[in-house]
Amino acid sequence: NELLPKALAHNKEEIAVILSRSAFIHFKKEQYDESLAKYTKAFSMMSFNPQNFRETLEATNNIAIIHCKRGGYNVAISWYLDVLTKVKAEFGLYHAEVVNLLRKVGVLTIKIGDYQTCLEYFSTELEVRIEIGSRPCDIIFTKRCLGDIHRRLKNYDESLGYFTEAIDQQQSMGRSKTLASLFNAIGVLQINKGNVDDALQYFENAHDVLKEIEGNNDLSTATTLQNKGNAYYAKESFDKAIISYRSSMRLLKKALGDDHEEVLGSLSNIGKAYFGRGLFGEAMQIFELVLQKYKQKSNPEVNSLEISSTINSIAGIHLKRGSFSESVMCYKRSLKMKELILDSEDIDCLETKRNLAWARFKQTRYTDALSILNRVLAVLKTKHTDNELNLIITLEMIASVFFKKRAYRKAKLNYEEVLNMKLVRFGESHRQYVSTLHNIALVHGEEGNLDSALELLTDVLHKKTILLGNKHPEVGKTQSDLAHLHFIRHEFDESRKKCGEALKIFVDAKFPKNHTYMKELNIRQSEVGKAGDVPLTCVC
Repeated sequence: NELLPKALAHNKEEIAVILSRSAFIHFKKEQYDESLAKYTKAFSMMSFNPQNFRETLEATNNIAIIHCKRGGYNVAISWYLDVLTKVKAEFGLYHAEVVNLLRKVGVLTIKIGDYQTCLEYFSTELEVRIEIGSRPCDIIFTKRCLGDIHRRLKNYDESLGYFTEAIDQQQSMGRSKTLASLFNAIGVLQINKGNVDDALQYFENAHDVLKEIEGNNDLSTATTLQNKGNAYYAKESFDKAIISYRSSMRLLKKALGDDHEEVLGSLSNIGKAYFGRGLFGEAMQIFELVLQKYKQKSNPEVNSLEISSTINSIAGIHLKRGSFSESVMCYKRSLKMKELILDSEDIDCLETKRNLAWARFKQTRYTDALSILNRVLAVLKTKHTDNELNLIITLEMIASVFFKKRAYRKAKLNYEEVLNMKLVRFGESHRQYVSTLHNIALVHGEEGNLDSALELLTDVLHKKTILLGNKHPEVGKTQSDLAHLHFIRHEFDESRKKCGEALKIFVDAKFPKNHTYMKELNIRQSEVGKAGDVPLTCVC
């Protein structure tokens, strides 16, 4: 600041350099508004040339970091691209700083979910790095990024190819954190493919490498334990997931402190596992604690997406507890926060809208639910054509709304479309396929095709028992639905038997009395209990 008045008599370049260095001090002190103002003024005076090249790169990087901290990834990308264009014009494509800028733009493009564009950046980066002879570790990292992008685009063969190349190259350099990271990456890929047991093996490989080189006490180990927790969560082994998440969180707390974003993320995962176990009270306590910690931060707006995601989780608990009005309020609040940061047609916003529709569905406001779901579906079909899973979920929800509206023909058409999509994506032995088959069986039952419904539900029960084991709650749900079907067919002894089998499964799973499955079963036990003393003609 003392130098600045003296520089005013000199050229603009000198003023720009002093402003830039003053902005850097504000940046380090986390005074981001002052930093941005001075950087912006400096750039207006500074012409790009080899002499101020390093100064320009540092300033651009800091400006981008500030915008990223505020969720402005697109603004950060535009700053990087502007400098990238100037660097390429000055030095050509095959320059070390070009690949560094390509990487930064690529990483941020992943953040905004533009994977196709991101693929182009990293492909160019890999080509340039190979041409200029970059260090093997940089080439391995770029291949790892390309594998991750292809995974997100569901190009699983291409993804595995890049990961395998990177692992082969890394193994020749010895066992290291990078090797563990690549094992983790393939594990995540296997989860996406539905091969959870294979994923767990890769995570174990990563853990073994880290124990060998780090003594099982490192942030990389925390990431691996987090991944193991995710795999157990996908298997619905929620108790094992909680153990892994807690082990990860202990390491994260030790390295980063109690209130770091990664610690809170791990705590949120524990909450989700409790939610999966049906322990809604414990889950709610965790999510409320996470929400409180985010709000207590000095710049809570920086964590707006995390806050909105936590509110989303709280809304899910209200939904499961039957507090539908509270659920709707939370989903609306979450959506409002997300739309301040993201485009309203961003996939994250669409998922929250879909959750809101489901809360409306639970309120029996079927017309409202259908209206929201149809709008979400239209955007998915036009702007997110590569996101098949979200399309499947939305179509199945629409089918469920038609089912409740007793528009059984429309429900069956939608369910059958979903079934065909799941057959191609998962195969007929996958639980996702079987769950839709279950829904189609219920439609047959409501249409009066009782023989067809019984045949389908019996097949579903057989398939679920093989896939999940005979003690899984979804097996209990099928037993409960079979009990109702037998009741409609006046097969009361068989209905009572199925009710008893379902109840044992739910009790063993420690479901509370207010769980949806338990409440539904209580109704069915009541109806079949009364039926035993009522003449058949009166039941009819």
